[in-house]
Amino acid sequence: QLFSRYTIVGIVNAIFGYTCIFSLMLAGLSPAASNISGYSIGSIFSYTTHKIWTFKSDARPQKEFPKYLISNMGAYGLNLLTLVICVRLLDFDPYLSQFLSLSVYLILSFIFLKHFTFKRDSNIDNV
Repeated sequence: QLFSRYTIVGIVNAIFGYTCIFSLMLAGLSPAASNISGYSIGSIFSYTTHKIWTFKSDARPQKEFPKYLISNMGAYGLNLLTLVICVRLLDFDPYLSQFLSLSVYLILSFIFLKHFTFKRDSNIDNV
């Protein structure tokens, strides 16, 4: 059930983020500025929805949000590493490689969010 909520938030966030990006482009922003803005807005939206709905966290955002950013950067870095290995070393099809690296991102992001960003204090769980 937790992974299902994680997946739903991811899908909604992708739709939300790309809606922001394309809306900003239509408003006249450059593709790069629109992309940076859309991903920034999407990161805040994703953090908030994961905090409230997916992981139901009570922790302070000042503590969690930096951990959220670290988790995302770590998952993305390993996604990119997977992509480079698949394309350059293993000579896999680039499109297949994108799907493989996305799978790595999705799984690792979930693990990082569950066990690092939104990790519950075991003492609280036992109360």
